[in-house]
Amino acid sequence: MLVLLTLFSFLFGAIPFGLVISKMYGVDVRNQGSGNIGATNVYRTIGKLAGISTFLLDLSKGVLAIEISRYVLSSPANFSESAAVLGLAAILGHCFSPMLGGKGGKGIATSFGVFLYLAPAVSIVTFLIFVAVFYFSRYVSLSSLVSTFSLSLLLFFSYGLSPVTFAGLFTTVVVFLRHRENIKRLWIGKENRFARAQSRT
Repeated sequence: MLVLLTLFSFLFGAIPFGLVISKMYGVDVRNQGSGNIGATNVYRTIGKLAGISTFLLDLSKGVLAIEISRYVLSSPANFSESAAVLGLAAILGHCFSPMLGGKGGKGIATSFGVFLYLAPAVSIVTFLIFVAVFYFSRYVSLSSLVSTFSLSLLLFFSYGLSPVTFAGLFTTVVVFLRHRENIKRLWIGKENRFARAQSRT
């Protein structure tokens, strides 16, 4: 059953909500801005409502994939271990969606949803770190990288060598891999600071 639920979480995470929403506005977000289907690019190219909607839907993939599986498994005592696996499956589905030929988002919103479920206090602190870095830098990518790296450290100090900590470490590796082009641009000073195109909402 866990194998089937892991596959379900992966496929649920693979739903490209950013692309779906952009299509509702007559736009293929893959051909706009950075070409990414995540909330930031949707926000920049379409507008506030579309961007926030994408963020919330991508976040919900992380929460619902685990919650639905918990309901199916009837809340077993060791569900925390299974939840870490299911959460990672949702994140991987989002980042490497088979619906997009193995491409996808960069995993931030879905990861936030997963760890908001698995480790709510740590996730809130991580979110505050994201906000602080973004406030001073205006770089979404830098904020994502710093907050995700902080997630791993905070999970280790809060939970030790637990399944949720290993899930956080794995998530950090995936997020850094998905941001490798952003890292290159940050290094050479060519990364774009956050700006939004005129709203279409």
